[in-house]
Amino acid sequence: MEYFVSVKWLHTVPLADAVNEIGMFGNQNTVCKPTTPKWRTTVERLKERWRV
Repeated sequence: MEYFVSVKWLHTVPLADAVNEIGMFGNQNTVCKPTTPKWRTTVERLKERWRV
């Protein structure tokens, strides 16, 4: 069974400003439940980096 969800991007950046750092949360699945501590670390780092 497949589901489709709508996404409203609040912020986008050029590919040159993409962030990929060791320790960041990553998951190949489209949807996942953010339960690991890496999730919060990743969100805070991106907010800092992109000033959002």
